[in-house]
Amino acid sequence: MSLFTPAVKERLKARVAIDGPTGSGKTYTALMWARILAGENGTVGVVDTENRSAAYYSPSPGEKIERLQYWDAPYEFGHLPWDPPYDPNKLARTIEAAGNELGEDGVLVIDSLSHFWTGEGGTLDVVDNAAGRSGNSFSGWKVGTPVQRNLVDTIVHAKCHVIVTMRSKMEWVVEQVEKNGKSINVPRKIGLAPEQRQGIEYEFTVVCDMDLEHRLAVTKSRCDLIADVVSQPGRAHEPAQAFAKWLYSGVERANEEEVASLLTVIDAVEEDTARKALKIEFAKEWGKPTELLSDQVESAKKWLLDRMMKS
Repeated sequence: MSLFTPAVKERLKARVAIDGPTGSGKTYTALMWARILAGENGTVGVVDTENRSAAYYSPSPGEKIERLQYWDAPYEFGHLPWDPPYDPNKLARTIEAAGNELGEDGVLVIDSLSHFWTGEGGTLDVVDNAAGRSGNSFSGWKVGTPVQRNLVDTIVHAKCHVIVTMRSKMEWVVEQVEKNGKSINVPRKIGLAPEQRQGIEYEFTVVCDMDLEHRLAVTKSRCDLIADVVSQPGRAHEPAQAFAKWLYSGVERANEEEVASLLTVIDAVEEDTARKALKIEFAKEWGKPTELLSDQVESAKKWLLDRMMKS
């Protein structure tokens, strides 16, 4: 069996981070992107640490909803308000449960991930508490790093699409602008690095920065269609649509049911030695069942049945 197999573009799960200062429109944009990724009838769930602010963009009771486009507000979604403590381990368990509940085409929005870093009970609190008991910060990070890593790994491997928002630290800068033929100094508030562990942006497929003028800039993207795109206010749906089309353009991996159907055929071989030999033959011919593409499953199953008939 060859060590390598031909590479193919697979259907992927979105891992999107949207960061920006307070008031830049992160929550609204995350909900818009979630609706586009889920499609007109897909399921969206929101973990809301922002004092239930996501609900401001949902319909009022009894409201007759009229939209020009299906991704327009108000947005319909499942809502999970989250109050302190912001336990990263509990969030990881919630992400796993959300993947099962929302389904593979559903979208989970975490608004915002920053609370699980800097908030009460977040990773920095885990580090401080551990350091306080031992008396040094190294011991604190020895406890806190696995907690943070577990949360990030759970996001990366979630069954559903995941969009997170992150707050940016704020700073005032003075810019020179021309007004009435004169240069004047004008203060402007800008967002800096997101409030999360340094380098977390590398874990996401797409990272977007937003400013207080509600512009969205794609600062990192594995999808070349939207790399370095800057969307003006009211046009953030455009990169989301291009990204969704790119995500769904590949082939699918075999799902849990398809993998289980293959394993059921193998397990039907009662004699231990024969069953183990069949598993080895299958691995040489097809690789691991979990690594099969969806369109390979029926051929692999036929191969199994033929081998069983000949034995």
